[in-house]
Amino acid sequence: MYSLSFQSPVDGKPMLLTPEESIQIQNRIGADIIMALDDVVKTTITGPRIEEAMYRTLRWIDRCIAAHKRPNEQNLFGIVQGGLDPVLRDICVRGLVERELPGYAIGGLAGGEDKDSFWRVVAQCTAALPDDKPRYVMGVGYPLDIVVCSALGADMYDCVYPTRTARFGTALVPEGVLKLKHNAMAKDMRPIDEACMCMVCKNYTRAYIHSLVTKDAMGSQLLSYHNLSYMMRLSRDLHLSIVHGRFPEFVRGFLQKMFPQGDVPQWVCNALEVAGIDISACCVGFPHKGFVKTGLGDRIATYFVKWLGKSTLGLSYGLTISEALIAPAMPSTTARAGGVFLPIIKSLSLSAGSKPGDPSAKKLGAYLIQSQFQSGGNSSALFLTAAAQNLLCLKLAEELGVIVANPWVSWFKAASLPALVSLLVTPFILYKIFPPETKDTPDAPATAAKKLENMGPVTKNEWVMIATMLFAVSLWVFGDAIGVSSVVAAMLGLSILLLLGVLNWDDCLSEKSAWDTLAWFAVLVGMAGQLTNSGIVTWMSDCVAKCLQSFSLSWPAAFIVLQAAYFLIHYLFASQTGHVGALYSAFLAMNLASGVPGVLAALALAFNTNLFGALTHYSSGQAAVYYGAGYVELPDIFRVGFIMAVVNAVIWGGVGTFWWKFLGLY
Repeated sequence: MYSLSFQSPVDGKPMLLTPEESIQIQNRIGADIIMALDDVVKTTITGPRIEEAMYRTLRWIDRCIAAHKRPNEQNLFGIVQGGLDPVLRDICVRGLVERELPGYAIGGLAGGEDKDSFWRVVAQCTAALPDDKPRYVMGVGYPLDIVVCSALGADMYDCVYPTRTARFGTALVPEGVLKLKHNAMAKDMRPIDEACMCMVCKNYTRAYIHSLVTKDAMGSQLLSYHNLSYMMRLSRDLHLSIVHGRFPEFVRGFLQKMFPQGDVPQWVCNALEVAGIDISACCVGFPHKGFVKTGLGDRIATYFVKWLGKSTLGLSYGLTISEALIAPAMPSTTARAGGVFLPIIKSLSLSAGSKPGDPSAKKLGAYLIQSQFQSGGNSSALFLTAAAQNLLCLKLAEELGVIVANPWVSWFKAASLPALVSLLVTPFILYKIFPPETKDTPDAPATAAKKLENMGPVTKNEWVMIATMLFAVSLWVFGDAIGVSSVVAAMLGLSILLLLGVLNWDDCLSEKSAWDTLAWFAVLVGMAGQLTNSGIVTWMSDCVAKCLQSFSLSWPAAFIVLQAAYFLIHYLFASQTGHVGALYSAFLAMNLASGVPGVLAALALAFNTNLFGALTHYSSGQAAVYYGAGYVELPDIFRVGFIMAVVNAVIWGGVGTFWWKFLGLY
C-alpha cells in the first residue's frame, strides 16, 4: 500500500493521502512538530495485520523524511507501532532510532487495551528510545495516565479528553472527576475546586454550572475552561517537580489526593514499581482495608469531630482519640493516615479556608497535620497490633532468646501509661509551639453531623467489621491462655471478613505492599537468626559492651546511651521496618551484653521504633502521607519533629522508668 484512502468529511468523496502529501500539508501549515504518516490499527486486533501495519509504518517514515522540505525549521517525529506485541514494538523502535529523528511518538495505544498492557508498552518504548529526544505518547489525556507515563519516561501527550468530558458535564479535580449533572450539585454553593484559582472557580458555583450543563452550551464552555486550566496546572506542577528533584513526592501527593482511601489501581502500583517510585504510603493493606472499605474508620473519626470539634484543640483531641481507638485493629500508621485521617483533616481545613501550599495553611491544616502526625507514633506504640514492625521486633527478640510472655497484654501494660500521657499532652504542646491561627471551629460539629447524616445508619458490613475487630482483639488479649497465637487470630479475622463479603480475594491480592511485608519479614527474621547463630551479633555486642564498660557505665546508663543512639540513627533511615531489620537485633544484643534486663530492652527498643516515625518527612509511611498533603513546610517538620522527640524522651523516660519498675520489668 502506497497511500491511505478515506472518505472526505466535507462531501463524502473518496480521498487519497500519501506520506509525501501528508508532509507537504504539514510543511505548509508550518507547525514546530510534524508527524510521519503511519498505519494505525486497534491494539485489540491480533494476527498478521499488526505486523503488516508496523512494517508499513517503517517504510513510510523514509518517504516522509525524503519529502520533508523544512528539516531545519520543523521537527519530524516518527511513530512507534506494533500493537501489544513486544517483539514488533522492539523492531519498530530500533528502526526509527536508526533514522536519528528529532523526536519519537508511541502510537497505537488508548484504543481499548487493558491498562496493564498499556503501561508495559509505554515502559518498553521509553526505555529503548533515546533519553535526549522527546518521547510523545499519542492519544493519552487522563491525568492518572499522564502521571504514570511521565514516571515511565514520557514527555509529551495529546488528547481531547479535557474538553470532551466537559461537554458531558464533568469537571477534572485533584480527587478525580466531579459530575456537575448530578442532582446533588443543584444546591452546592462551593466552587468546582476550592484550591483552583481559575476564572471559573473564582466566579461560579457548582450549583450555577449544574443549572447550565443540563440546558445551555455555556456550561460546557465553562467546564472546558476549568478542565484546561486544571491540565495546565497539572503539567506545570509535574514539570517543576522533575526540575527540582521531587518528582516521587509529587507522584505520591497526586495519588493520595485521587485515592484517599488507599485503593490505588494495581496497574498503577505495577507501573510505578518499574519506574522505581515507592507508593506504599499511598496504598492500604489488609485486613485493615476493611476499615476503609466499609467506612467504619471514617465514621468513628467523624463522631469524635462532632463531639469534641468546637475548638481547634478539641478537634485535634477528637482525631487523636479516634486513632488510638482504631489502632489495635488497623496495624498501619500509613493506612490510618491516608485512608482515614488525612481526608478528614483536608475537608475540615478547606472548610475553614485553610489551603495547602498557601499562607492560609497555618490557619488550621498545618496544626492538625502536625498534631496527628506526632500523635500517630504513640498510638502505634500503645498496642502490639497497631503497627507491623511491632510484631517483627518481638520475633527478632525471640531469636536472641528474649521471650515476652502473653505478648499483647504485656506490651499494652508496659506502653499504656507513658503512651497515654504522651497522647494527652502532644496536641496541647503543639498548640503552644506550633499554634493554629484559627482557635475556634464552631462549624466543625455541624459539618460532622451532616456528614454522619449523609452516611446513614451503620451498615451491615460495618457491624461485621466491629464484631470482627472485637473478636480479633479478644483473641490477641486471651490468646496465650487458650493457645491461639497472634498470627492465627489475625488470619481468623481476615477469613471472617472474606467469608462475609466485607473484603474479597481481589482486595487481598491487590495489596502488594502487604505481601512484600510478609515476604521481607521472613527474610529479615531468617537473616537475624543466621547472624545470631554464626556469632556475629554476639561478637559485635560484646565489643560495644566492653567499650561501654570501659567508661564504667552502669546498666541503666548504658541503656539510656543505646536507646538514644538507636533513636537518633533513624535520621539516616527512610523506613521503620528497614531500621528494625538492620539494627534492632544488634542493639538488643548490646543491651543484653551491658546487663539490661531482656524484656525491658526488647520492649523499649520496639517503643522507640514507633516514636522515631515522626522525626522527618521521610521517617515513615505516614510521614510521606502527611507531608505530601502540602500543609506543612519542610523546616517545620524537622523542627517540630526534634522538639517532640525530646518531649517523648522525657515522658517515656520519666513516666516509663517508674511504671516499668512498678510492673517488675527491672
